[in-house]
Amino acid sequence: MIRLDLTTAVSIYQFITVFGILTIWIIVNCTKKRKLTDQDNAFRQCSVCTRLYLVDKDQDITRCPGCKSYNKRADNLASDFSANLGSSRAKSRADNEAKL
Repeated sequence: MIRLDLTTAVSIYQFITVFGILTIWIIVNCTKKRKLTDQDNAFRQCSVCTRLYLVDKDQDITRCPGCKSYNKRADNLASDFSANLGSSRAKSRADNEAKL
């Protein structure tokens, strides 16, 4: 029979537990699919509280997560932001620098 101290046994048990949890966490995070893509989502601004929130592009009526009011998709693109806000900001910044 293998002799084992109590501290060694507890240390081995803790190592195996932490290693198992870490392995499960890595597997779950590596295998789940990313749901937020630029093609499927858009930013919408609430007409009541002016909060920006992310919605599916196909939804006509959405609910604001802040004030819980319903918002209809606007026909014009001024109030319905695209998911590529970063590129539009970069373009407007480049236009402003070109004017200077």
